[in-house]
Amino acid sequence: MGLFTKVSLNDITDRLFYKDNGQIFVSIIFGFALALLFQKVCKDRKCLIITAPDTKEITSNIHEFEGECYHYTTKAVHCPEDTSKVIKSV
Repeated sequence: MGLFTKVSLNDITDRLFYKDNGQIFVSIIFGFALALLFQKVCKDRKCLIITAPDTKEITSNIHEFEGECYHYTTKAVHCPEDTSKVIKSV
């Protein structure tokens, strides 16, 4: 197979998916794609931290959602033994 010979699409797919070297190449490409998907977003200590609004902001206002108005109040409760549902504040 010379440098300037015509290569059919079937030959290319056969080499990529059915030959050992082609499978290694495709695996490397998929590996890089997965690494890009799961790369770390934060650099050093510059991370995006999402916090809830202040409690006074929520309880002092009336909120409208889908045509209904709501007024929120806070209520102190004891922490449960199962802490999987407890959200710890920062």
